[in-house]
Amino acid sequence: THCISSAASDVYKRQAKYQSGDFWIRSAIMHSDYSVYTPRNQLITDSGHSILGSLESEFVLDKFQFNIGYSASSAFIVPEDSMNYMSLAYRSNPKITPYVYWVKNKQRFISFEAPRPDGPPPMNPPMAPPAPPDGDRNTYSIATGLRYDLGAKVALKFQIENNRSVNKSELQNGIISTEGNAFSVVLEGVF
Repeated sequence: THCISSAASDVYKRQAKYQSGDFWIRSAIMHSDYSVYTPRNQLITDSGHSILGSLESEFVLDKFQFNIGYSASSAFIVPEDSMNYMSLAYRSNPKITPYVYWVKNKQRFISFEAPRPDGPPPMNPPMAPPAPPDGDRNTYSIATGLRYDLGAKVALKFQIENNRSVNKSELQNGIISTEGNAFSVVLEGVF
């Protein structure tokens, strides 16, 4: 079952931030309870819950800016997710900032039993759907780029990025590894 719907209730959120000079650290946590239904409106669970948390920090030393972060989530039905990232930027002049960053995203799929449709089985049953994902899917990214500030609220970014994915969540297909590069030019702005 790839299409499900949910109704969230009882959402609890908290966040905190500490800052001293050119250093800050912040954290956030969220918890919610929810119910999950199939596309045929059959109840999968009425006691689903999710927990999401994050911790990130930034430190500026002279012209260098270092960022690091971690986030994690755990929820019923959807994959558990965690992400780590690090970035380093160097403000070479007031308008130009070269940077490099690294990200690892990990998803852990845990299979579950969806309820059977009501009523008798069909006369000509359709082909069995593929097995649901069960296992880890990791994605790694490393990038380098250059940010050029056009104004106080507008910047142009040039970036080259390598992405690599290792998928162990679809065991019927074996371990699937993919890799690719991307070049992007982005106009960023606050409007």
